[in-house]
Amino acid sequence: MFKKLFTVTFLLLCFSLMVYAQEKSVLKPVGSAYISKHNSPEIIVEQPTKGATIYPSSRISNFPLPSAVLGTIDTLSYRKSLGGNWNTNFGMFAGDYMVQWYEAPADLIIKQVGFTTSDNATAGTEVAIKLYKVGNGITLNNLKNVGPSARRHGNFKSADPAYALGVVGFEDESDGSGYNNQGNLTAFPFAEDIWSDAGFGLTIEPVVSPFTAPVYQFINMTDLGSEPQVNRGEVFAIVIKHNGLNFDGASDRIGFWSKGTTVNPDFYGWKFYATGRNAFGDTASAYWYSREYTWDFVAVVDLVGDRPPVISGVTALSTTLSTNPRAVAATITDDNPSGSTPGGVSAAVLQWSTDAGATWNDVAMTAAGDIYSADIPGQSPGISVTYRITATDDNNGTSVSAPISYSIFQKTKDVLFLYNSTNFTANTARRLYIGGSTNTPYIVDPVENDIWLASYGTAEALDVMSLYKWVIQVDGSYPSQDFSDAAKAYLDGATAGNERNYFLSSQDYGCLLNGTCADITFVAGDFQYDYLGVEKLGPQDLTFTAGVKVEVAPVAADPLSGWVSTYNTDSSVTYFFDPTYELGFTGYIDAMTPTSSATPIFTRTNGGEVVGVRNEGANWKTGFLAFDYAATNFRSDTSLSQSADPKYNWGIWVANQARKFLEWAGFTTGIETVNPNVPDKFSLSQNYPNPFNPTTNIRFDIQKTSQVELKIYDVLGKEVQTLVNSQLSPGTYNVNFDAAKFATGVYFYTIKAGDFVSTKKMMLIK
Repeated sequence: MFKKLFTVTFLLLCFSLMVYAQEKSVLKPVGSAYISKHNSPEIIVEQPTKGATIYPSSRISNFPLPSAVLGTIDTLSYRKSLGGNWNTNFGMFAGDYMVQWYEAPADLIIKQVGFTTSDNATAGTEVAIKLYKVGNGITLNNLKNVGPSARRHGNFKSADPAYALGVVGFEDESDGSGYNNQGNLTAFPFAEDIWSDAGFGLTIEPVVSPFTAPVYQFINMTDLGSEPQVNRGEVFAIVIKHNGLNFDGASDRIGFWSKGTTVNPDFYGWKFYATGRNAFGDTASAYWYSREYTWDFVAVVDLVGDRPPVISGVTALSTTLSTNPRAVAATITDDNPSGSTPGGVSAAVLQWSTDAGATWNDVAMTAAGDIYSADIPGQSPGISVTYRITATDDNNGTSVSAPISYSIFQKTKDVLFLYNSTNFTANTARRLYIGGSTNTPYIVDPVENDIWLASYGTAEALDVMSLYKWVIQVDGSYPSQDFSDAAKAYLDGATAGNERNYFLSSQDYGCLLNGTCADITFVAGDFQYDYLGVEKLGPQDLTFTAGVKVEVAPVAADPLSGWVSTYNTDSSVTYFFDPTYELGFTGYIDAMTPTSSATPIFTRTNGGEVVGVRNEGANWKTGFLAFDYAATNFRSDTSLSQSADPKYNWGIWVANQARKFLEWAGFTTGIETVNPNVPDKFSLSQNYPNPFNPTTNIRFDIQKTSQVELKIYDVLGKEVQTLVNSQLSPGTYNVNFDAAKFATGVYFYTIKAGDFVSTKKMMLIK
């Protein structure tokens, strides 16, 4: 087989940010599907720390090229056109295929194809590159609408003993019996081999590069003697096959940088699982699958025919409080390499929709040179807007930009969750840190919330925060934005009757503030001193090595950390900050010196440094953890792996740290004031109904303003849920207890209000 190879490599231009560390996570979902606590051989998501960018420049060098250019050179690249996070390391194994497809924007000649490699576990392992055209009646629209989740499609049969499961990815490898179609498309898409060296493909050993500075390996089409031509509107596919010989579904992993997708339609990559997707040797999953990821495969093309207008630089509007009209601009150009017409944009239209694109409203755009602009009319709170731009040239060619969406923010819950990180999607972040997502939360005792993302910016943060009595901010591996000024102004506005409470979990807050991670001393008047209760932040980065865990000590009976002390004692375990295992990033926990008004709530066991405080003043309360509370766990034997430790437990499976702060700050869930009149005594009523399944009501009387706790215990006396932990005024209250997650049996509920303590029994029958 002809193996002549000339590989062109180059480095994507990156932002000038220093990369301090790069780590592998165990498996983190870009699409919010799940979190696994065991290393996945297929998907690994790299997490940025210390400000490392995961948005490399979209500029891609196209030179040197192997042959003469006849028209206009362009690079077809979803990384360039879509942007976003290309930090998913998606793996393949012996016999697997991965495919990414593009529509030809004009008649073109393919000059080069390239890819970025995230992982090559075994030196010398090679892949084979091929190109196919999409056919068999399958259209671009068909390929874009196979999501938004993974979908099984089909395979081909083969009696060749080289294929252990008797299935292959392409017809030219098969026994000729045809496509075994199990999917939602009418036929196999990748129908016509247009570049492959008689079906074998051109072989190359992938070269690994980090997600923060990805390096493309480009292959010249002339290396197999010809440059494929594709007509405008046709769809072609870049095909990569793993040429390894260890068909065990685990050895010789090769990974490619990818981007998760969450919507339909999208640009879904395809993968053929030669030895099964669900398990090694699983014939039921040894199929082609369209995956909820886009592979970073690109093509350098020579556009030799007329193409529709090129739309770039579309204004990306994000969620806002504003109900005013919003301006959108874009650069729109048109060239016709064939010279059939002079070229030029004849019309540009801004289209916007409030029903997810089911119907569109058109606004003609005004040109100023190549810059076109128009306004989207103002919308009401709670409305989501999707918009795009369509442009037509003098040859009646039309192009449409990728849709962009934003919402008009509306308060719907009592708690604001400010997610200041790019580690996870908004939905996954909620599942990890507070609850209230559209999926089952990982964290226990979920709290309903509204969410404000770092990508929405800081300009409106104060106005948004001021709508809420409680704000929970989580910074993940590294904070994306500095919300300190907004948080200070928010707490400055606290008054009697307008109490305000703010909780911050941030392992690298100090590095964000000064950019050097050096110690910082705060003084009266500073937000950190006055409100967070921190006089000095430092030494910073008590740990900075991937995989290192830090034992963290709580304070017994503290309202924020006492739950850890109780669980440590009851279960004979210790509490660790273990971010590499739990969330896939390196820990940079910081020490702090509290002010005289602040109360230490967590310390590092080895060294005694304070790593968490709470503080309070007139009409406000704050909490600050210099670590990520979703990255904690309980261990009984650290000489064992987490999976082997018999008493291992993820911290968020034991308690909701955000909820502990909220309860200390007066937040209550499901408490109904039945009678505001002052009872003549404290009392606790029998729950009703009883027995119950799965919900019951608990009523109690509060004679005078008191700090009230209402907790549920199992028959062994172990606390299983806190229903109330807040200061209540005199009155009669009713609380609904939902026991859907608990087993049938006897439970006890205990109320404590000042000196009053009462316990009653109830029966759950399922």
